[in-house]
Amino acid sequence: MAGKTFRFSLQSVLDLRRREAEEAEHALGRAMQERRAHEEQLASASQQRAEACAEAPEGPTDSTMLRRRADFLNDLRETEAEAARSLTAVREHESKARRTLTVLRQPEEALKVLRHQEATAHRRTQAKAEAAFLDEQSATRHRHKHRISRS
Repeated sequence: MAGKTFRFSLQSVLDLRRREAEEAEHALGRAMQERRAHEEQLASASQQRAEACAEAPEGPTDSTMLRRRADFLNDLRETEAEAARSLTAVREHESKARRTLTVLRQPEEALKVLRHQEATAHRRTQAKAEAAFLDEQSATRHRHKHRISRS
């Protein structure tokens, strides 16, 4: 017996929540990629500074050369510090994106639970209606059969 098909009354709301959550998920993915890129930049800056510090100046050293070397190392330290500050900001952005995703997933999950409950209730109602229909048919056949046999 084909019954009425299930239609979730809040499906459009669920679809909207799902799209919002997917957008937040994509934003989190982009933030994670950006964080990885900044981590690589920081690692590169740190390695470059470490290599420069390990290098010994070639040839005779005078005060101008030492000052230039100090300025160069200072620039490398500043580049590394800027990369570290940038990485911190990107990590904060990623953390915010993660919290946003969590917040947006909650109503979506609640709607999914509600949809599941409504679908289960619908199936039960359909099964009861089908059982009642079959019982009625069986009772009608039984009454009809006994009328024919009495006649």
